Amino acid sequence: MHPDTKYWLYAIILTIIVAVVVAEVSYLNDQKIIEESVIENLRLNHKLSASSVSEMFDVLNEEVKLLAGIDRIKNYLNHTQLNINSSTDLEIDFEQWARSCVKHFGFYDFFIINAKGVVIYTVAKEKDLGTNLVNGPYKSSGLGKLFSQAKGPEESAFVDFSEYEPSKSTLSAFFGFPVFVNGKFTGLLAIQVIPSFKELNIGVHINDIEDYLVSTNYVLQHEGSYKSLDSLKTTIPEREAVVKRNDTLFLFTPFDLGNDLNWGILSVAPPVVFSRNISWNKIWFHVILSILLSLLVSVFIIDRLSKMGKGYNYTESDIILVQNTWHQFIQSEQSFGTDFYYRVRNKMNIKLGREDSEVKELGENIESQASEIVNLLNDKFEIQKKFSLWAAKCFELNVPASKLLKMPDLFIESVEDEMGKEIHFRAKMAWQKILKSLIYQFIGLLKEKSK
Repeated sequence: MHPDTKYWLYAIILTIIVAVVVAEVSYLNDQKIIEESVIENLRLNHKLSASSVSEMFDVLNEEVKLLAGIDRIKNYLNHTQLNINSSTDLEIDFEQWARSCVKHFGFYDFFIINAKGVVIYTVAKEKDLGTNLVNGPYKSSGLGKLFSQAKGPEESAFVDFSEYEPSKSTLSAFFGFPVFVNGKFTGLLAIQVIPSFKELNIGVHINDIEDYLVSTNYVLQHEGSYKSLDSLKTTIPEREAVVKRNDTLFLFTPFDLGNDLNWGILSVAPPVVFSRNISWNKIWFHVILSILLSLLVSVFIIDRLSKMGKGYNYTESDIILVQNTWHQFIQSEQSFGTDFYYRVRNKMNIKLGREDSEVKELGENIESQASEIVNLLNDKFEIQKKFSLWAAKCFELNVPASKLLKMPDLFIESVEDEMGKEIHFRAKMAWQKILKSLIYQFIGLLKEKSK
């Protein structure tokens, strides 16, 4: 395979890896920004919804308290004829008034319970009418619990949502307020609220996000639907929490309704909420930009690598610096050949010369060959002839081309050791440039011999 082809293959693989990594990082970053935005919007929605539900409770408590104080309720409780099937003018008038109240306030039902716990009136006329909430069949129901809570102190009571059997097991919550006449408890006014109660709407809804109003045992959804808390298959925390599970985001915000009632709002955002808002144009821009930058860098590097193996890539000024440095070194009658021989043998495991030659003789020969090459730097044709001969010898000795790349540095180290100081920075750069150019040219010839 041609070296340039190999370089481009590596460049293409690297570019693909860079593009994939950039796409993934850009996607995750965009998703994080969207996620933070969704959480911020949901938190605001939760705050508004919690405030709305709390206000609803306050309003319902005030409405029940107001109704319980109306003389019409007291008169009905004090009515001496408590026959449910009677059609007295009082009861006909009360029936019309009670139905208008339910319609006006949006309650499901409206109850009057006497001091003994008997349900003496309901608008819906379900089977709880006439039953006793102290010892009857519905004493453990939500309405029964409400009566046991509210018959004593003169304050409102509330029983959380539960299934109420007389209303076909519809999920129901009850508000109540005791009725007192001349300081004596005479009964209880109660209202029944179901999940479709319009004030239970939990605020602005974001597309594809499921919002739940979490009560003690149930979760209420938009437009009256509900399900048991267990059906969510997730643990409801006691405080605000953001949890991400299987790419689905759960945000829960609790709020206190008083009377040890801790409700909350739960929003569930599926993966589509985030993927739908991903800015793919921005991601593609980052990917294309990374590909272009990667290709530009690859072109630059491949061009440099290609030039390193083609021709003699040094200038006239480089030659002058190298030749001047070399002549000063020679005139000082310093010798480096032996040192270079040992460095090559020990560090590269290559023996320069015949096994039976003396080391001193080998060192002198190395210095002679080096001096000849330095003087021939302007005559690249002669250098090429010498390199061809050396390449043939290296091929016979089975010298690996990859090992030869270390020779320029070892050569400079040997010269500097003999000088007792480092070569001047600019001259050293020229030496490195020329030596590497020569060694790459030599490696090219050696590879040709091996074909």
